[in-house]
Amino acid sequence: MRWGSWLGLLFLAGTACEGGQGGRVLGLLEFRQMDFDSVALNEELLFYFSSDLDRSSVTSDSVRILDSQGRVVPGHHSVRRNALSFLPDLPCAADLSDGGLRPGSEYRVVLGGFPRPDGIRAESGALLSASLVLSFRTAEIGGPSPLFLDPFLGPFALRPVGKRSNPIELEDGVLMLEYGEALDPSSVPGCRLELSRFPTGASEPEPIPVTVRLIENRRDRALLLLELDGTAGSVHGRLPPDTYYLRMPGRELRTLGGRAVEPGWKLLTLFVPEARLEIDFRSLGQRSYEPPPGCDGTAIWNEASPGLRVRYPVAAGNGFAGEVELRGAPPAPDIQATRLAIPSGTLVDLTGSSGPVVLRSQTALEVRGRLVRRATGARHDPLTLELERTSQLPDSRWPPLSAWLERLLDPARPWAQEPWTVLIAGGDIRVPEGGAIEVDGPLVLVAGGWIRVESNVVSRGNLWHTPECGAMASHVRNAVLPLALDPPVQNPLRTTLILGAVTPALPWTPRSSGWRVDFVGHEGGGRIDAHFLQSAPGDRAERHVSDPSELGTGPMRALVRLELAAGHGQPWDPPSLERLRLEALPGRLPSGTKP
Repeated sequence: MRWGSWLGLLFLAGTACEGGQGGRVLGLLEFRQMDFDSVALNEELLFYFSSDLDRSSVTSDSVRILDSQGRVVPGHHSVRRNALSFLPDLPCAADLSDGGLRPGSEYRVVLGGFPRPDGIRAESGALLSASLVLSFRTAEIGGPSPLFLDPFLGPFALRPVGKRSNPIELEDGVLMLEYGEALDPSSVPGCRLELSRFPTGASEPEPIPVTVRLIENRRDRALLLLELDGTAGSVHGRLPPDTYYLRMPGRELRTLGGRAVEPGWKLLTLFVPEARLEIDFRSLGQRSYEPPPGCDGTAIWNEASPGLRVRYPVAAGNGFAGEVELRGAPPAPDIQATRLAIPSGTLVDLTGSSGPVVLRSQTALEVRGRLVRRATGARHDPLTLELERTSQLPDSRWPPLSAWLERLLDPARPWAQEPWTVLIAGGDIRVPEGGAIEVDGPLVLVAGGWIRVESNVVSRGNLWHTPECGAMASHVRNAVLPLALDPPVQNPLRTTLILGAVTPALPWTPRSSGWRVDFVGHEGGGRIDAHFLQSAPGDRAERHVSDPSELGTGPMRALVRLELAAGHGQPWDPPSLERLRLEALPGRLPSGTKP
């Protein structure tokens, strides 16, 4: 310390107390670190004044601590009666470069006073007699004075943040350790924390290299973050779902006073549960062929257009007939229903019908009974020959189904008396067990969804159908219908249409914190939602829930639904889906899972 500067400070204080401004002045009695060259990096800077201070006058403008470059030292002020305290921020970097004070550096303290109106004041209103500039220097690395003062707060145990049990569950895959006082940042790089896991089928643990970072360093708390090597600062540094083991074999980690830090465990077991599940509908590897329960049909999920989408043919009709149950031959050659079914035990015989018969449904079309048609002498009419030629073309050149259907039903055409039987559904065509379709003439089956056959579908003529179909038989030709399923321009629906898709069984771990369900796609003029299906052990019946938090441990399936309401002239803009994401909500512990 330089005694000349200290005596000058005492003289200033005495002058301030004796006079000036009619005795209403404030004086600085003491600055403890005045002209010291060994100030520790965590040392409290203390200033004593001649009267109790007005706290509101102590601001970042009236009290400034600056380095040699004129930069403000970050830290916190506090006032206790006539004492002003400044605590510099503590460093986290191993080289001590990010703290409020740095080793071996010069600093100036500027205290604002008379004649500045915003200077430091006493509670009585007396202004500091004059602005003061004071100085000090911090201790050198490796010098005779310590870089840090020992606050003697401990001893504490190093523990995972907020955890006291063993094993512990890391719901976010992030491991942070806390200590009850500040740590010496330079001891962190040498701290040995050994993380390992047992890969499936392995008898020896696999070491996992980790990086340890000091991310918070306060006088009463320090936080250490463990990240997988090479991923510092990245969300990918989180531990993936698995069981891990953590040891701290050495005692290299130190407090600011140089005391060794003790861990609160010998072997810490960590369990990271599944926190995110993503189903990519652009990948056929996750496709299921099962019918979606409670839906009118199956959303399309194929290579031609990646993602889950609605394929609705405008040829599915206007739905003016409403819901139709056919129990006999239809009253007209073209039935346009919102939903059409042939009930179980019912025979619908089209033998007496002349020319094409078209049965359309805007949603599902089900044949649970028998649909038959007998005709004599199947012929190759011009329309059949035309389809055979078109089938040789690439599908990009196929004509639209709606225009073809209009021509089929034209009574002036040469095929007007041919026994064409056509079934068109906006959703699925279903022929469940016990149902049957048996016709002698040409048979056309068009589904916006799938053609699901569990029984008998036979044509003794040509059989044309959309690609997604079950086993069907034809005595002549069994082929994909070479017509494009052209969509409507405006929404033609007279009832709600729900198309869905079910994923294969997926592993599932419940979490009490809950899950967020996100859809990545295009909602358009419809709606996208999801249900989750799970069977209890030994029970074939599935639970259907909309909140995945209600599921238990074990496999589950996701049912995604694309819904379109009845239209009122709006543009046709169906929903589509690329991905379904399930993400665990942070902050709460999962339940029902043991490491």
